[in-house]
Order: sequence, then C-alpha cells, then structure tokens
Amino acid sequence: MSLPDLASLARGFAQPEPDSQRAFRALLDAMANPGRRHTITPPGFVGPADLPTSMACLLQCLADPQTSVWLSPRWRQAEAITGFVRFHCGCPFAGQPGDAELALMPATELDGQSLARLNAGTDLLPHIGTTLIIACSSLTAGTRLRLRGPGIADQVTIGVTGPPVTFWTTRLQMQDDFPRGIDLVLCADDQVLALPRTTRLEID
Repeated sequence: MSLPDLASLARGFAQPEPDSQRAFRALLDAMANPGRRHTITPPGFVGPADLPTSMACLLQCLADPQTSVWLSPRWRQAEAITGFVRFHCGCPFAGQPGDAELALMPATELDGQSLARLNAGTDLLPHIGTTLIIACSSLTAGTRLRLRGPGIADQVTIGVTGPPVTFWTTRLQMQDDFPRGIDLVLCADDQVLALPRTTRLEID
C-alpha cells in the first residue's frame, strides 16, 4: 500500500480528540432524534474536496482499523479521498458494499437495489448491519418524507434532495423486516440527518 502525499493531505480535525468526541455526540443526538438536522463539523475541520465536510468528519470519527469501509467506486479512484481514509482512519476497504460496516455513496448513484446490496443484519444479530452514509444535495428540500417512530413526538416531515424515489420505496418496504435493517445517515455540507431503522417513513 502506497503512502499518501502528506503535503496535499486534508488535515481532518484541528484538535482530533475533543473534535472527534464532539462530532460523535452530535451523531448520537441525530440518531436519537430522527429527521432533525445537526451541524456535525467542528471549526477548523478540513476534509477532501470531493466529499461533504460532514461525511469526511463522520469517517474520521467512526472508522478505525477494526471498521470495514466501502466507498463508491468513484471515490475509490480519488487519491485525495483514499489517502485521507488511509491516513486518518487506517481502516480496511471492503470489496463489496454488503461486506462493509460503513458504506459511503453519493445520492446520485443510488437506485432501488442499493439497500438490497447491503448487510441488513439478522434477527439475532441486527447490529451487524451496514450503516449507509449518503452525500445529498440538500437536507431541506426535495422528496418529502413523513417520519414516525422513536425519538419523534408525533410525526415530522423532511425534504431530501438526492436519493431517487425508488430508493425510498425500497426503504419503506424494509420497515417490516425490523429488527433487521439499514441505518441511514444523510450528509450535506456540514450537516447530518439520521434515519435509523426504527424510523418509519411515508413518501409524500
């Protein structure tokens, strides 16, 4: 494995330990409150230019040498991104999305079969399912989704630009498979929005 060019490497967290802890707490809050946008990127964070800063922040926060990561083929070909992952995370790259604990994809590459290619866990081991992190154009407009479930008082409506309707239709169909399922984290700029498998959605 070749070493990344340190001179051109994005530096990631300005203060790795406190910044990582702060980002992780923001992610936990997002998972506990589905549909609520959270600014996750700390001041001074610098990630690769081709990723939303929130997605790069999540990578540095969550991935380590024991975490298998699958990147979109487009991103696997970008040395700025793979170099960032190798240097800051040291994690192995999975050969297939279904073999990964974390899968990262741009919304433009999603389709109705994307979730079926991932590991949804089992009834006895639901926690081994893949977490899919998606780069979206916007977390305030686009396809309208009504959300219900734990962490939501009644219901909340969100707008997401990026994933096609066929993707959301498949996600809706998977709801009856609980506790199996795929946890979703949507990223745009420096914000994230979480849709854990416990969240039930309807498409407006």
